[in-house]
Amino acid sequence: MIGLTKALAREVASAHINVNAVAPGLIDTAMTRARGSVVKLRPTVPWHRIGQPEDVAELIAFLVSPAPSLSQVRSSAPTVAL
Repeated sequence: MIGLTKALAREVASAHINVNAVAPGLIDTAMTRARGSVVKLRPTVPWHRIGQPEDVAELIAFLVSPAPSLSQVRSSAPTVAL
C-alpha cells in the first residue's frame, strides 16, 4: 500500500494533487472488542494505548483540509495518536 501511494503521488505531483494513505493499526471498535483483540493486543501496543476512531477521523480531516498543502509526512508509527 505504501509503495502504491508513493508511486501515485509521484505520478500526479505535477498536477498538484496530494496522495495519502492511512494505516492506523489497532483501533478500538465494536468489532475489535467482540473479537477480543483489544484485550489481547493491548500489552503489545506501544504506550499500551489502543487508537480510537476519533484519532483516525482527526488525521483524515487534517489530510483533506488545505493545511497539509506544504507539508510532507513520510510515515508514522501505527496506533500513535496524533
